[in-house]
Amino acid sequence: MAGGPGQLNTVAGGPGQLNTVAADAGYTAQPSDLQSAAPQYDWVSQQLQYVYNTLSLALDAEGACWGNDDQGQAFGAKYCPLAISALQQMSNTNQGVQSMVDSICTWAKNYVNADEAAQASAAQVGSDTGQ
Repeated sequence: MAGGPGQLNTVAGGPGQLNTVAADAGYTAQPSDLQSAAPQYDWVSQQLQYVYNTLSLALDAEGACWGNDDQGQAFGAKYCPLAISALQQMSNTNQGVQSMVDSICTWAKNYVNADEAAQASAAQVGSDTGQ
């Protein structure tokens, strides 16, 4: 189905699939490619989680290895908040990457669903007008 200026132009793939969508402004979307790329981001998310878990366990196992003397306490007072912040940032990054995976899949699915609905609606209008 081709659109006018500023509208999306679609090229249908196999049954129920859209391979490419392009707008006059140069926008191109390939929902099947988006869905197939999502696992790569999921792998990155899993790796981040692994690093986070490994680091957290190692730090927990070490405990306060800097000691309880004045110098150790001064070090711990500066180190602990920064270490906790770094671990939290790593966890937040992982959550962001996982959110990206979910969003990519959802976007592709929503796009295909919307396009299929538009095609069905256009077909219905065509059949109602005898075209």
